[in-house]
Amino acid sequence: MIKPLFSVGSFAFGRLSVEQVNNEYAELRFLAYHKEKKLTHANIVLPSQMIDSSDQRSVSYGLFDDSNLIAAIRVIESEDGSGLPMSSYLPSVPSPVIPCFELSRAVVLPSYRGCSIFSFLISAAIHQTLALGARHIIAAAGDQKTNHRFWSRVGFEPVGDSFLFRDEIIWSGEPLRLFEAVFPKRFDVDSSLNHVVDLLRSSANRISRDSEYISKD
Repeated sequence: MIKPLFSVGSFAFGRLSVEQVNNEYAELRFLAYHKEKKLTHANIVLPSQMIDSSDQRSVSYGLFDDSNLIAAIRVIESEDGSGLPMSSYLPSVPSPVIPCFELSRAVVLPSYRGCSIFSFLISAAIHQTLALGARHIIAAAGDQKTNHRFWSRVGFEPVGDSFLFRDEIIWSGEPLRLFEAVFPKRFDVDSSLNHVVDLLRSSANRISRDSEYISKD
């Protein structure tokens, strides 16, 4: 389990330990990228192989339902705006605002999808990153209209052209697009935290209603 940064009912969000990254988070990634989306290279056959060099310089966050990790994301930092997995797709490197952070490997357990957990996860990661003094954040997602609308809602804009991505683990078969946000220097921590907790509360309520419906069915 974790020391929560904030919680609602049985749900708790906080920073993952190295052990949790190497085990529970690796399992989530393996399920999402290998078993479901089939985006991994042929040599990837174990969850432990989902851990890469970027994990060593990342802060990873997870959302737990009781003792079960149901969603996770990592935040990678670069002091000069280069060296991030997606930084080569930025129109200008080094970044105009440094350091630069990348949101990466966001995954949600299948049984918890459809309840806005992903929206909470991204917003919570943005909140934690801005609370640490960041201003410049990037993320990559599929180049579809739904993704453009989602990232626009959380303050990001598409930059550059679509691209196919591959690294030592992932081989993307669909075009991705880089999304970028440069946030203002003034950051209202309390307002942002209230917003994130409200998102978690809303997701928790939806999960509770769905569970009640299933149990009565």
